[in-house]
Amino acid sequence: MHIRPLRPEDLDAVMQIWLEGNLSANSFIPHSYWLSNKSRVRQELSEAEVYVAQEDFRVLGFLRLEGNEIRDMFVQKDLRNRNVGKALLDYAKSIRHELELHIYKQNERAIRFYKREDMSVIHQGMDFEIGRPEWVMGWSDHKIPGGENA
Repeated sequence: MHIRPLRPEDLDAVMQIWLEGNLSANSFIPHSYWLSNKSRVRQELSEAEVYVAQEDFRVLGFLRLEGNEIRDMFVQKDLRNRNVGKALLDYAKSIRHELELHIYKQNERAIRFYKREDMSVIHQGMDFEIGRPEWVMGWSDHKIPGGENA
């Protein structure tokens, strides 16, 4: 498996992973919301800083960054728990000194993953568009005395 920048020919596979990921991870949000946002997200992804995990010409997952914010990170459903997400997150950590993301509080599986990968809850908020509580999680490679992340 290797991580590389998104290519135009990856977009269909990435969109399929995005849709399936949101439908399963965020099942508490109506499917119609994700379906109605597909064209907007496709346009955003085509213009964004996106990295894909690939193996044998197959896109396994992707990560979208906007500055230090992880906007999206999804892995093909049949490949979850196979370190694809960890590889993508490790790649992001290798090119950034700090990372932050917003995650729905109900997405417990993803929260456990990010906590396991040294991200912590910075504060709680609300996604007013969706009407759901969310957490802002962060990571930093800046160490302070005592070995804790800043």
